[in-house]
Amino acid sequence: MLLVLSLYVEYYTNIWILSTKSGKLYTIGYMIINEVSTMIGKRKTTVAEVARSIHVKYETIQNLYMDKTQGIKFNILNKLCWYLECTPNDLLRYIPDEQPPVEK
Repeated sequence: MLLVLSLYVEYYTNIWILSTKSGKLYTIGYMIINEVSTMIGKRKTTVAEVARSIHVKYETIQNLYMDKTQGIKFNILNKLCWYLECTPNDLLRYIPDEQPPVEK
């Protein structure tokens, strides 16, 4: 975990806005959009019901629902697709970034 002091962070849908005391702004966007909350809403069910039905911890589904996770395990993705009667394309939407990803 990276600790940065004197940093102000705002979160908008899938975009983090970072600003420092010097006033510099940085944006971090994501090319993969989490649509789990949309699909749960379309099915008119609750996070608790989904978690109970697919035998996954409530916190795991809640974090996906609130878009507070950096990834998803394939077995959970499979269970969500089964329960919500959808495909991974319905749960994760790809939006091309303006520039290609940078290799680290």
